[in-house]
Amino acid sequence: AALGAANAARKHLHAQLAYFEDQYTQFYDTYLFGMPEAERLSIEKAVRRYTKLLNAILPRSDAGFGEQLERFVLVGSRVTLRDPEDRTEDSFYIVHPAESDADIDRISFLSPLGRQLLGSKRGDALALDVPGGTWNVVVAGVNYAYIGGF
Repeated sequence: AALGAANAARKHLHAQLAYFEDQYTQFYDTYLFGMPEAERLSIEKAVRRYTKLLNAILPRSDAGFGEQLERFVLVGSRVTLRDPEDRTEDSFYIVHPAESDADIDRISFLSPLGRQLLGSKRGDALALDVPGGTWNVVVAGVNYAYIGGF
């Protein structure tokens, strides 16, 4: 069963990579056209970092690939953040914009929070820019949940 899940995840991540590499114009026209320059540049930088990460983890052996799915926050990951002060935890799914729904904790990778989490690693201490200030958290868990369409 684990091998089947790894193959499904690998197929999904290959589809993401193809989307960013082969359909970038469509992505740009749909989500970035007309956006303020600073935000557009931030998203473009995040997408470049993300495609570089996918190119690094996809060639891994199945065992190594499975480890990466529980290490890096990807589009399709469920990420659990822990506040180091009060030890509370919040979990989110990082998804394609068409799948985002804050009511069920699905956050677009294009959102300010999604961009800050994308590519982070389990164990990372992050100072996230959020409305109202800075949210200091630790990435307590990452689980590739295969959520998000491409």
